[in-house]
This record gives sequence, structure tokens and C-alpha cells, in this order.
Amino acid sequence: MEALSVTLRSVTSSKTRQVKRQETRFEEGRVALHHLLDCEPNGIKRLKAILDAYSDLPLMPQTNTSRDKFIGSIERFLARTVPDPCAPLTEWERRLKGFIDTQYLRYQHATLYTDILNEWRDSTDEPDALIDDSSVDIDDLSDSKEKYRQKWESYVFNAMEADKNAIAGWLQGFFRSTQASTKALEDLKAGVAQFEKAMKANNQHFTKTTLNWCIWGLLRSDLLTNEKRSVLTAIEQDADAMSDVMDDLNIRMNTLDRWAWPAEGVAAEQRRQVGSKYRIFHDEDLMDALLLR
Repeated sequence: MEALSVTLRSVTSSKTRQVKRQETRFEEGRVALHHLLDCEPNGIKRLKAILDAYSDLPLMPQTNTSRDKFIGSIERFLARTVPDPCAPLTEWERRLKGFIDTQYLRYQHATLYTDILNEWRDSTDEPDALIDDSSVDIDDLSDSKEKYRQKWESYVFNAMEADKNAIAGWLQGFFRSTQASTKALEDLKAGVAQFEKAMKANNQHFTKTTLNWCIWGLLRSDLLTNEKRSVLTAIEQDADAMSDVMDDLNIRMNTLDRWAWPAEGVAAEQRRQVGSKYRIFHDEDLMDALLLR
């Protein structure tokens, strides 16, 4: 299926871009850490700097129980009011640097792999057929369809006027009116912070099970075009395609703070519903649709 082939090439290109972005951020953080260590003679401060950098750097997914236990022991050591003067700081520093160096080598291998893959793909790609959209003429739209489109555009492209101070005052009064509501707000903030921490610690957001949930949810909805529904069904039935899609989505989740809509915008499709009414649907990229699901 040509549509599936195009989608899988798009997934591969997306994964390559995401890995390149992560590698750039990783290398910038690694260089900054080296500069910091060159100016820091204190062993405990050096250890903390390396640990902080390791936590902040965009790392490739990995599972290593012994490494996690070692890092946990370092964190407990640094949390002490009076650190043990006999602690082997130099050895600990060497091991922590080793974890970062291992990640550096993994990025180098990933770059080599993607370069080889892109070279092979470019050698086998054929020019895509041009899509003739000359038959689409807005003058052919029915009056009701045209009126609905204009109404929708008025909502989308014209900023809604609102009294920000009044809204902020209402929310402040609602959440701070009683001791119970104030506590509920603080509990909500703490819960969100805990959720964000747990989400950041999890490198495997998408598994086969969760990806299937997303696919089934999209197929049961009316959000996708018929072509994209066919592609999604084909992906669901192809184990290799599922694995590629999972990898791409996990990379996107781990770099969620840099996700954005395409610079060229997202296409919108107007469809006729029951009762001759029209609705506007986003025709976003299939991977974005799965991510947002």
C-alpha cells in the first residue's frame, strides 16, 4: 500500500530528526558540564554537578538496575547534612562520567545507523506523484457549507475578547474562598507535580498495549480520513511497523517540551454530517494524531 509506505518513510524521517535534536542538546549539556568541572575543585560539588547533568540530559531509553541503585545511593549521600569524609568521591565521579560517556557512544551509533538508513532510503525513493487539486473550487461549495466555513473562520482567526482580570479574580475567589478549597488546590498542584515527575522518569510511554488503545480509539472516532484509517489498520497488522511507530512516539514523548505544530500549519477538512450540517476536522499528521490521542 503506497499510503502505508509513505507513512513509514515519514515515521523514519521524524525519528531521525528527533534523535538529531536530542543528540544536539546532549552534546551541548555534556560540553557545558566539562567546562563547569574544569572550574570546580570541590569533590562533592563536582559529584552533584555530574548527577544534575545526568538527570537533565536527554538520555536514550535504557534499563539498568545496578546503575539506578548506584545513582540512588549517590543521591542519598548528597542529601546528608554532613557527608562521609571517607567516601570514594573520585571513584563515584568516574562511574557517573562513564554513564554519560556510554550515552554519548549510543548517540554516535544512532547517528551512524540513521545516516546509513537515509542513504539507502534516498537511493530507493522515487519522486512522488503530483496531486492535482485543481478540481477543488470554493465557488462550488453550497451556500450552507460556505456559511459554516465563514463562521468557523471567524472563531478561529479572530481573537475572543475577554476580561482577564475578571476571570483571574473569579478563579482566585473560587479556589481561595474556604480552607477546604485552598487545600484542594494545593493537593491538585502536588498531584500534578508528582505526575510530571513520574512521567519524566518513564522512558517507555508507548507499549504495544497502549499503542493499540490509541489506534482503536482513533479508528472508532470520526477524526481521520478514509485513507489514514486504512494506513492505521495496516500498521496495526504489521509488527515491524508497530515497533517503528512506538519508537517514534516514545522519542516524541521524551522531548514533549519541544513539540509544536508544523510551521506550515495543519490542514482542515469540512465534512457533511447528519442533518446536512457541516463540521470542520483537523487533518493532522497521523503520528501527531496518535501522540495527542
